[in-house]
Amino acid sequence: MKRKLEKSFEIKRKDWRGVKTIFNDLEKNYKIRIRKILDLEKGWDLPSSGIYKAETIKISLLYLSKIIQSLKKEFNKKLPYPMIFPGGSGGIELEWSEQNFVLQVSIPKNTKEFTGIYGVNKMDKDDEILIDCRLFEVSENLIVWLNRMLRGD
Repeated sequence: MKRKLEKSFEIKRKDWRGVKTIFNDLEKNYKIRIRKILDLEKGWDLPSSGIYKAETIKISLLYLSKIIQSLKKEFNKKLPYPMIFPGGSGGIELEWSEQNFVLQVSIPKNTKEFTGIYGVNKMDKDDEILIDCRLFEVSENLIVWLNRMLRGD
């Protein structure tokens, strides 16, 4: 099944200061976790498991910063920080398991590939979100869905 690309939020120039502040906080918060991921050797999980690059992790944290900033700006909501895991083929996984929802954001190592997003409402399994988007595009549908999940809808 071919999925259409989502409409995305644009981060305005004036909002980049907020994104940078969030990014710096994320780097401090995940410092130990980042080091552990960067120390993984090739084939750590499967023979196809690649080496992780600092650039991929920074890109992941920047994308997360944009999601957090967009949610704050549009709905004045604070998104809890996710767990961060090494993904397949050198990518990074951002995962939330909250009271009302679970969400996974898969950031590829190759920046030309799509970022995959999947989430489900724990209270209504039919309420899910499935998005493929270009790296750094923050889907409007994702932000609206997260707002509903954080409200407890």
